[in-house]
Amino acid sequence: MNTPTLGVANDHTLKWPDRSTLRWNRGLMGMTLAALVIFSLPFLYLSLLVGAGLFLVIQGDIGIEDYMLGNGPTWVAIVRLVAVCLGAGWWILLFKPLLARKPKKPASQLVKKVGQGDLFEVISTICELTGAPFPAEVRVNCDRAVKVFLSQGLWSVLTQKTTLTIGLPLVVAGSATEFVGALANEMGRYPRGL
Repeated sequence: MNTPTLGVANDHTLKWPDRSTLRWNRGLMGMTLAALVIFSLPFLYLSLLVGAGLFLVIQGDIGIEDYMLGNGPTWVAIVRLVAVCLGAGWWILLFKPLLARKPKKPASQLVKKVGQGDLFEVISTICELTGAPFPAEVRVNCDRAVKVFLSQGLWSVLTQKTTLTIGLPLVVAGSATEFVGALANEMGRYPRGL
């Protein structure tokens, strides 16, 4: 029984593509589409700002012209001007996301090896077991998590200098096993460094 085939094989017959290939192609197309949407969102937002600004200017000009020349009832021109003023306030608020500041990082305290030998011993053991580089700095803060990040930005990718930040609420709320597990989980994400 002949089945329909698609694609050319070595014996010059056409065969259907493998399902995993089709799934991979759909996934790649989905990621590409998502990347295009994310890339285009800032441009769409800026075009919304420009378009709304132009609309408000044109409506304000029409309202002033109608009021000054006496075209139509006066109350229509006044309502239009009030609507333009309210729209201008809304338009100014649309700039707020563009001018937003970065949120402040929680204040942290540097932990020195002199006073916290046990902590550094645990970190050293975890680094040996996971293959992660020993962090250049260990800090504590009031966040609820353990985080490892680059100390000096992208330059740290080459130098492998990382900072380990330990959240004190995690230390207080959990047991020693949970704390060591959280440390191992975070440091084990980068077994050969970042």
